[in-house]
Amino acid sequence: MAITLQDLMKHEWFYRTITLLSDASGLDSCVTWPYIRQTKEIKQWVNGGEIVFVYNDASSYTQQIRLLDEGIEAKVSAFVFLLGDSFILSLPKKTIDYANEKHMPIFSMPYDVKLIDVTKAIAEEIVSSESKERMSLNFLLDLLGSEYKDEELIKKEGYECGIDMDKNYMALTLETDFDYNSKDYGKIMSFRNSFTYALKHLEQIVNKRGVKFIWKTQSVSAICFLILEDLAVLDTICLEIDEFIRYHFLYSETNVLLGYSKLHGSCAR
Repeated sequence: MAITLQDLMKHEWFYRTITLLSDASGLDSCVTWPYIRQTKEIKQWVNGGEIVFVYNDASSYTQQIRLLDEGIEAKVSAFVFLLGDSFILSLPKKTIDYANEKHMPIFSMPYDVKLIDVTKAIAEEIVSSESKERMSLNFLLDLLGSEYKDEELIKKEGYECGIDMDKNYMALTLETDFDYNSKDYGKIMSFRNSFTYALKHLEQIVNKRGVKFIWKTQSVSAICFLILEDLAVLDTICLEIDEFIRYHFLYSETNVLLGYSKLHGSCAR
């Protein structure tokens, strides 16, 4: 239930103040947090998925391209450039073309819009979404792990979480062999960031197929739930998940084991 750029763009406070300059590619990227750029480099200050607001030191084409390249490497979701006399005057077409080539969404916003209001609204959307996600996950964990409950009660609890229990759903586990007892805290943070990014990317993969994806990390592992309306996409989704995990951890010291549960819901009746 992660917030995407497309989700944010539906809000009046967003589309009335922020203008999309690039094409539509990349708008399904998840947004983890708003970040206001205040230093020349951003890579060491972000974890991936941020929507980055830029108001200084990016007025030239060279500076803009360098910033976009750094954002791509850091896996941020988008850039918003504040335009105005005392800020960045404009973004040339070649900057926008470069962003399109790299599938990096870029937006503009007038410099006189209160940045604090915009970033606060984005943060509130993310927190609200995460709260609903936790509620849904707790319900499904309880459903799979507790004793028998009346079917109608289960349906009502599910609807309260936005989950239609008449749909099909399955669990997915990711188990890693990462040494969480290591004293190298930098290495631990690097693993956590990479693992979280992988899960958010898996969410994007299945969302594109019209499948709801809920996940929760548990130390060095994760449990996820996929809620499907169309079973025809299941094999394709599992293949795409396998391929991404294999690619993401290809050069990592950490090994990951994927496990899929049987299907539950209407298909199991």
